[in-house]
Amino acid sequence: MSKKHQQKQQARSRAKRDAARRQVRTRNRFVGAIVGGIVLVALIVGVWWLVGREAPTEDAVATESTPAAAAPTETSTSAFEPCPVPGDDAPTADTEVQFDAPPSADRTGTLAATIETTCGTIVAELDADVAPQTVSSFAFLAEEGFYEGVPFHRIGADFVIQGGDPTGTGSGGPGYSIDDELDLAEQVVAENNDTYPRGTLAMANSGANTNGSQFFVVQADPGYPFDPAYTVFGMVTDGMDIVDRIANGPVTGARNDEAVDPTLITSVAIAEG
Repeated sequence: MSKKHQQKQQARSRAKRDAARRQVRTRNRFVGAIVGGIVLVALIVGVWWLVGREAPTEDAVATESTPAAAAPTETSTSAFEPCPVPGDDAPTADTEVQFDAPPSADRTGTLAATIETTCGTIVAELDADVAPQTVSSFAFLAEEGFYEGVPFHRIGADFVIQGGDPTGTGSGGPGYSIDDELDLAEQVVAENNDTYPRGTLAMANSGANTNGSQFFVVQADPGYPFDPAYTVFGMVTDGMDIVDRIANGPVTGARNDEAVDPTLITSVAIAEG
């Protein structure tokens, strides 16, 4: 083989090797581009997923053992028909009238009290034989017109409606106080699984022997577990539907028991027997 022919063969071999190397480099660049594209797409998808997620809220992280509490509102969600807001023709309570002393405990037997309100009529039977001083005081204040225009200032579904304070603050009264008469309260609690039954009419107080003009009606069914520390002097015999409507009205205040638009007492009539 001539030297010239040998040089040609070597040149052809180098050309083949260079072509093979270029083919490998091209294939590697192509594979790298594919892999890089896949990685780039994965990165884009990952960033989108992270950025696009909504931040967790307090509700989302709440658990069954610590549910988010609903804020109290001033609107009623009750199924009971709401009481009308007292109009301009409703009576206005006299916050100045006061009495020097309680009346004599001269009432006996059974009395009927018809309590007219801006929401409807409530009728109660009063027992003067077991609570003569309390019934005599309630009847006296009713006949004097003390309760006219007085609100049910404290209300609560499954609790009570409370009224009898002309100021509507829970701290007003008739200017005197009377002692507790707890015989019926103790009997009622003993017979009703330590509760005051639904419809019970009793005196509100600020401690032993501090009864004045404020009273309450138990709205809870079948009753509410009060201690026998409140003088029971009667029972509602008609108008518990009105008590339900009053109790389920809109509330506000720190304890969520202050009536927003209190139902007013327009009159209380007392009848013997």
